[in-house]
Amino acid sequence: MNSDMKKNIILAIFVIFGGLMVAGGTYAWLTNTVSVTNGVHNVGMHCFLIDYNINNVSGGQDITGTLFPSENASGGLNGRVGLKTSSSCDVNGEGTLKLHVNAANNALLTNSSSYCESRKTMEPITEITTKADCDTAGERWRGYGDSYCENPNTLARLVDYTDQSSCTNNGGVWRTGGSPLKYAVYDNASATGTPLSVGSIVSADVGNDKVILEGISINSTQKYYYIYVWLDGYLIDDSVAEFTFNAYISASAVQSALPSGYQRVMYIESTGTQHILTNIIPDNTTGVYAKIKSKNTSSDLIYFGIRSATNSRFWVGNKENKVYLGWNTVTYDNTIISSDVVSEIKLNYLNDRKLATGNNPSVSSNIGTLNSQSYKMSIFGGNDVGTVKYKSSIYLYRFKVSKGSTVIGDFVPCKNGSNVIGLYDVVEGNFYTNSGTGSFTAGPNI
Repeated sequence: MNSDMKKNIILAIFVIFGGLMVAGGTYAWLTNTVSVTNGVHNVGMHCFLIDYNINNVSGGQDITGTLFPSENASGGLNGRVGLKTSSSCDVNGEGTLKLHVNAANNALLTNSSSYCESRKTMEPITEITTKADCDTAGERWRGYGDSYCENPNTLARLVDYTDQSSCTNNGGVWRTGGSPLKYAVYDNASATGTPLSVGSIVSADVGNDKVILEGISINSTQKYYYIYVWLDGYLIDDSVAEFTFNAYISASAVQSALPSGYQRVMYIESTGTQHILTNIIPDNTTGVYAKIKSKNTSSDLIYFGIRSATNSRFWVGNKENKVYLGWNTVTYDNTIISSDVVSEIKLNYLNDRKLATGNNPSVSSNIGTLNSQSYKMSIFGGNDVGTVKYKSSIYLYRFKVSKGSTVIGDFVPCKNGSNVIGLYDVVEGNFYTNSGTGSFTAGPNI
């Protein structure tokens, strides 16, 4: 292996002290993971190979350069990561891709709505609040606040639909404002088809490792992932000719929790008739982590939980376009969960007895003490005294349940060898499928 290849390959090293031990509905990993760079290692077996090279030339790890306004991802900067298991290891893995955005000129990120900018300093002029006044002053108006129709799968603008009704009726999402700096992860170099992951880059991401794709299935077949970053020309005016961007990709791998024969998928999608009934009965120490994307926030619905009686409930859903928490007799309207936006919901997670969401993690409410429950928790709806009701139309990316600090359920979206779609609980070792009507739809394999 030449020095360039060594420089751009990271070996995720597994030191195998034991195996996967399953007993009594619990599991334990008897392994230790060590990550090293530049091909240098001193312990264990080389089980996972992470390759940043493009045609044996370095440069795949960095996404650095000048961005020009573009209509879609193919007009932006890109990098590549390859993942596979070593031929010396008979294991499968799960990988995670992260994007680290370095500190740079991030005025475009800081201001996600329309504002007036100084042509001299490129700083916002806060005392000028309208485009007319900005033009009169001879300054530059940044028009990020205009409404438009967007493809939720690619974040590309749907220019044929100019009003909210025609937009939503044709599968689009009506947006107002937002960061013009976006990313997408593809499984092909031409950035065609539906990306595996998309999102916006905001000011809070600068200096941090932003997870852009997780749960990647790693086996002996080399798989490549192409990360694109682009400047959405529809969200900025013609005065923005270029934008300096500096970031790098990092990847990691761990041994897969899914057994052989199961294919992990990015999410499973419900239409409002499906549900899954778990074996978990919540108590006063129960916490839930859910990663979802809601398809409908205009109706009252439940994402997960139970109600044992009128004044004894443990469920979270949507009510009046906001996160709804039912906890005994108390309900909280918390931060807004927008439709077609991936959100994280944490309920009493790590025993802090609070509700928070990824849209606004600083918003939380103390939820007090829970009454005794007697029904099993359902997902995609609420188990209401034995009958699952208020079913929701959502994309479910991950669902974890804890009691205290112990994870008692970790539900992974997947399909089995017969292409049956469901959630595999890697703690209990059970594959849960639809207990309602209709069928789940699986997201792309990862």
